[in-house]
Amino acid sequence: MKIHELDKDVVDKIAAGEVVEGPYSVVRELVENSIDAGSDKIVVRIYSGGKERIVVSDNGDGIQKEDLPLAVRRDATSKLRTIDDLYTSRLLGFRGEALASIGTVSHLELCSFCEGEAYKIVVEFGKIVEVKPCSLDRGTVVVVESLFSNLPARMKFLKSAQSEGKKVASVMASYILGFPSISFDFWSDDRRVYSSNKDTDMYDTWVSVFGKNVADKLELIERQEYERRIMAVVSSPYLERHRPYASFMVNGHPVRSGLLGKALSDAYTGYLPPGWAFVSFVRVDVPPSELDFNVHPAKWEIRFKNESAVYRFVYGVVRDALSKMVLPEGIVVNKDLEVKKDTYVKRDMEYAGEYAPKGWEVKESISLFGLDAEREFRVLGQIWNTYILVEKGDYFYIVDQHVASEKIIFEKLLLSIESGRVDRQRLMFPKVVDARLDPEYREMLEKCGFEIEDFGENRFIIRAVPSVIQAYRDVPIDALVKEAMAGTTDVNTSPLHALISSIACRSAIKAGKELSLQEQEALLKKLFALEDFLFCPHGRPIILEFKRDRIEEMFKRK
Repeated sequence: MKIHELDKDVVDKIAAGEVVEGPYSVVRELVENSIDAGSDKIVVRIYSGGKERIVVSDNGDGIQKEDLPLAVRRDATSKLRTIDDLYTSRLLGFRGEALASIGTVSHLELCSFCEGEAYKIVVEFGKIVEVKPCSLDRGTVVVVESLFSNLPARMKFLKSAQSEGKKVASVMASYILGFPSISFDFWSDDRRVYSSNKDTDMYDTWVSVFGKNVADKLELIERQEYERRIMAVVSSPYLERHRPYASFMVNGHPVRSGLLGKALSDAYTGYLPPGWAFVSFVRVDVPPSELDFNVHPAKWEIRFKNESAVYRFVYGVVRDALSKMVLPEGIVVNKDLEVKKDTYVKRDMEYAGEYAPKGWEVKESISLFGLDAEREFRVLGQIWNTYILVEKGDYFYIVDQHVASEKIIFEKLLLSIESGRVDRQRLMFPKVVDARLDPEYREMLEKCGFEIEDFGENRFIIRAVPSVIQAYRDVPIDALVKEAMAGTTDVNTSPLHALISSIACRSAIKAGKELSLQEQEALLKKLFALEDFLFCPHGRPIILEFKRDRIEEMFKRK
């Protein structure tokens, strides 16, 4: 077939299709233009999910009459001068093709007020119809109708009005959460969906987006490190929710990012019980030179130049915030000055690199004991041979002995693996295991401290085990290994982490086991010596706190 040059009309439609995927991408481009114009109030209205009509109005700087034809022409923009501006500009709608692309596949009207006068430009599927005066006293109003009417095949790919409306709502939620300095109103078919006011507390915005039950369990995190900044809204691990919500924004753009998603889910690892989910919005701002938005025509996909650093930054900030959110009132945070000689521990995470030693730094450690453990801490005994009761000052605690033991074993085994010094205990009577052992599992088991030999087809023999689990003599080693191997299929964590968690769970003191007072105290001292003793590796709580005032209130003493 002979090669030929495409018609300009065809080229324009193809280019428009790269930018305008549906009503939600139209809204995205128009809202970003409004933000770039310095607006602090933006109203978005959609009808039939945006398929019938989209209206975006703002109070920002308008467009001059003579610039209106240029505003809807491809590759004409006020936001770029040279190619270098692509890598330094912090404006959102930086390419200049949005209005042209939208006008190519819709009926578009743009009315803008500038320098004391307002003018409207009308574009009919790529053709400028007219430029005339209009009635407007501030900002810009853009109306988009009949989206994809000139592309019937493309229109067929649009989903129902309800589905398209949900996509638009998701995009608007990102802008509302990511730009608290701007007031937003979002309407769908004359029904107000979201509303935010830049002059009110962010809690009201969270209620608008998530509802009161979720908003009550959300926290705002803001942190800056060098030229990287994060603003995140994260849910408490105590939020009982089974449907996850995660939304990301980079330099003001809503994006899809596997890297940020992994950093977020890894940060929550160990804080959520099985089946529970988190609600989070994360906005990351980095120098424009550190990323490339040109990976995706509509700017949904991005590429960070230093993925490892961004991963560590997001993971570290969110993880640190979560550890403080779950800290009970009666537990003291001691700050001790110490020399950090070791490098950052990888913990088997895909993007985690190593931090160089930082010398002197303040390290936070959680301590139930305070400075005088023996006087402040008192074990009262067991109930149902499962829970240990503890008194400390005006606080009363209930500790689950099984998950406490599990946490101790997990942390000790993990630390020994990370240091490369796993203590082994040889078995007096080696255990034969009837199971097929994949090389991957064998390598992980040996890394954990098991000594393994082949013992025929689909059989192997265990001659040594990690010393930390041999302390519990009643552990059936063969059953433990089989169950641990089966437990490594958890998709929410790494196979090694899942294996260690399973080993710790099967090796731990069981619920229903009677412990002497001395054994209870010994267990708790080991537990509270850990930096993080609030949740087991599977995300279940280890300790519950009750304040004296609350108990006295229940007994009507107050």
